[in-house]
Amino acid sequence: MLNDLLRAAAPSIATLVGTLLSTALGFLIRKLHKKTKSDYLSELLYRLEDTIRSVTREMQQTVVDALKKRSADGKLDVADALAIRNEALAKVKSYVGPKGLAELAKLLGLNEKLVDSYLITLIEANVPKVSAQLR
Repeated sequence: MLNDLLRAAAPSIATLVGTLLSTALGFLIRKLHKKTKSDYLSELLYRLEDTIRSVTREMQQTVVDALKKRSADGKLDVADALAIRNEALAKVKSYVGPKGLAELAKLLGLNEKLVDSYLITLIEANVPKVSAQLR
C-alpha cells in the first residue's frame, strides 16, 4: 500500500522538487549576475581612474610645465587650460577605446556626451592630486 502511494505521488513530488530547485537556481543565477556585473563595473572604474591618473601625470609633466614656463606669470590662460583638458580627454578616450567607452556608457546608463562630462570631471579632479605629488 505504501509502495502504491509512493508510486502515485512520485511524479508530483519530482515536479515539486524540480520546481523548487529551478526557482532556487534562478535566484542564485540572478544574484551571481548582479555580483558579477557589480564586480565588473568596479574593475572597469578602477582601471579608468588609473588611466586618468596616468594621463593627468603625463600631461602635467610634459605639456603643463612647458606652457607655464613660457607664460610671463607662470600661469595657464583659459585657452591653454581648455586645450590641455581636451587633449587629456582625447588620450583617455583613446586608451579606453570605443568598446570600453560603450561598456562604460552602458553600465552607468549614460550617453556619449555624459560619458565625456564624467571623464572630464575625473580628469579635473586628478589635477590637484597630481600637481601636489609632483611638487
